[in-house]
Amino acid sequence: MLVEFRVANYKSFQEEQVFSLVANAEDELMSQNIFIVKALDNLKLLRSAAIYGPNASGKSNLIKAIKFMRDFIGNPDSCYTDDNKILVQPFLLGNESQQEPSKFEMTFICKKTRYQYYFSVDADYVHEERLLAYHGEESEVLFERVLNSNKRYEWNFSKKLKGARLTEGTKPNVLYLSRIADIPTDNKQLYEIYKWFTCYLHIIGTGKNGDSEVDDHLEQLPKKPSFDKFHSFIMSFLRDADTGIVDFTPDDVKFFLSKNGYMKHRSKNGAAIPFNNPQDESLGTWRLLFVGRAILGVLESGAVLLVDELDMSLHMMIVREFINLFHNSTRKTKNAQLIFNTHDVKLFKPFRCDQIWFIEKDNGGASDLYSMAEFEPLPNESLEFGYLQGRYGAIPFFGDYWEGEMSNGKQK
Repeated sequence: MLVEFRVANYKSFQEEQVFSLVANAEDELMSQNIFIVKALDNLKLLRSAAIYGPNASGKSNLIKAIKFMRDFIGNPDSCYTDDNKILVQPFLLGNESQQEPSKFEMTFICKKTRYQYYFSVDADYVHEERLLAYHGEESEVLFERVLNSNKRYEWNFSKKLKGARLTEGTKPNVLYLSRIADIPTDNKQLYEIYKWFTCYLHIIGTGKNGDSEVDDHLEQLPKKPSFDKFHSFIMSFLRDADTGIVDFTPDDVKFFLSKNGYMKHRSKNGAAIPFNNPQDESLGTWRLLFVGRAILGVLESGAVLLVDELDMSLHMMIVREFINLFHNSTRKTKNAQLIFNTHDVKLFKPFRCDQIWFIEKDNGGASDLYSMAEFEPLPNESLEFGYLQGRYGAIPFFGDYWEGEMSNGKQK
């Protein structure tokens, strides 16, 4: 379960930005959109969150920041250049920030314990790395490493942390938590943390700029549904969307990693005609399959899913049904969580104010992240109208040139 994420000096984020899934205690609306963690003093967490903002505001960068954090832990080989530099980009529009490390921190719940994991990193070094465990409001540092002025690490381990110490073999451009995967049986406590990032945190990209729509980590879901269950689940969406598709066969037996497949379409006489070329299918059909199987797997496992542009190539009603799967109190969601960005303001309706987030850039090109709950909208206020009127910010501003062009068009 994801509680909070913080990022600073990464891509378009300069100052520290905080994204929280802790529910507003004073907001009692839409109780089906939250769940209560009884083991942690009845902590209320949100089942989903939607992120809005104009183009190039930083919405995708927030998801990329979480993906980098996960991959640098669970798949570090994908995070280096050919000359072994770490693929991390600081905020480039500030002279000082270019020389400073990027910072990432995530608070999450694993095995009924709240943890906070932090690291800062530049192209050459992990500057800091720290894992805290919470016992009520009290926290304890389980391990910590800090790079000193002599480019050497100062280490600190809790006496309660069991397992071998791997300080000697830990390279300066590798996370200590990543090393735990080498000898998991000797570090069972930390390995559970490592597994949370690799098994319970999943990201679906847009397929643009190298962002894959198929997340390789889906194969590591703790409880993957059978193909028959997935087939029944996804075919109901294909039928309801009136696609004319009557069957689907993936091109890989590990269907969670299958990037293609074969559809059968209903002909005029009722026969099922196979389309053997995957390119004959629409982008919307493939997007539905890619996102749908990830959602089903996450719901089965109680994991966290982040989707860049959830509504890309998908009808609004399908997107709304995907969201409702997480909010459905009659379905056993195992406290799965959905986080996505979108431009569709009609999706405001199924959300509480604390589930709606905005990102906009300031005059210096830095992204600012904030929640609608900060504005304290009135109960009967039209959130959609208020957003489009600019009350909450995070909308495009066209300026005098476009206003003149629009006026000229009306005169014609």
